[in-house]
Amino acid sequence: MDDERWPFGERQKIMWDYENTIATAERQARVKALRRSARAMLADGLDVDKIMLYTGLTKEEIEKLGAAP
Repeated sequence: MDDERWPFGERQKIMWDYENTIATAERQARVKALRRSARAMLADGLDVDKIMLYTGLTKEEIEKLGAAP
């Protein structure tokens, strides 16, 4: 649909929703990558405190990764 037909408020809402969706997807991808890295560090025997330092994940999050298959 042509932008001229959309009221400004509706166009703005659509843009905010789009930007929020992209930001959420990027955040989820970063967390997934951090968890993958932490899992690899655990497999290599790295200390949980170092993994916390390098990834910013909490001790509980890291411990859950260690219990995951």
